[in-house]
Amino acid sequence: MTIINDETFDGDVEVESGGTLVTTVYYLSGNGNFTLAAGATLEIGSPAGITSDGSDGNIQMTGTLSYSPGANYVYSGIDPQVPGDGLPSSFTNLTIDNPDGLTLASTITVTGVLYLTDGIIHTGLDYALIVESTDENAIVGGSATSYVNGTLERGVDATNTNAYNFPIGNNPYTPVEVVFTSGGDDGTITATTTPEDHFDIENSEFDENYTVNRYWTLEASGFVNPFEYDATFNWVVTDEDGDFDWESARVGKYDGAWSYPAVSEPAQTETSTTITGQTSFSDF
Repeated sequence: MTIINDETFDGDVEVESGGTLVTTVYYLSGNGNFTLAAGATLEIGSPAGITSDGSDGNIQMTGTLSYSPGANYVYSGIDPQVPGDGLPSSFTNLTIDNPDGLTLASTITVTGVLYLTDGIIHTGLDYALIVESTDENAIVGGSATSYVNGTLERGVDATNTNAYNFPIGNNPYTPVEVVFTSGGDDGTITATTTPEDHFDIENSEFDENYTVNRYWTLEASGFVNPFEYDATFNWVVTDEDGDFDWESARVGKYDGAWSYPAVSEPAQTETSTTITGQTSFSDF
């Protein structure tokens, strides 16, 4: 069902499992209850998202508003959006399809799939977007026009040779891919990137005038058994110092002290490099 005008209902409204309500820029009002059932989908167009009391956003009914954690939420506005305090803190699938983006006001957890179709999700400094599933396909998409600007945490399974993309950046898009080559269990990895030289670069072997002015922070939790992985880091030309030479580039790993991982030379490109055989996470 697609709303093509503001609508008022005298009674309850329920979007049942398998159903989809597309609100675009309009809203539902009335004196009844609103229920979004598990397995249903709500496409949200309001800049205010969905609110818990119906005071703003696409659903403005005066009764009880119930948004299931088992439902799917699509943010598809034409102006910058916030989720709204009606969005559950944990829910099944999230889609961003708004070129003006979505800015979080709290940490949210996606238990199913994150679809990065169009637009940037801004987490801010205090919040995170968590993708709980360890399925390597739990994040679909990721591009220069749709990524996570801020903190992205996702579940990973080191027991298989799975490749996990972390579609992060802060204008520009500078993602990381982690490929496990061995391991005994699963855990989580939290990824961020900072668009400047590392704060401890003066104690490294690097000349700060010949670097990519960016570093990535990968933090692991939940692992009990040892693991090994390769990682590919991507940047853009505007991150580079003028005298940076990608063909001789190497990577520094900082966890209180500097080390210099092996680089896969065949995998290097003008704006990416791959390190191999790593057994811990840190700053890179």
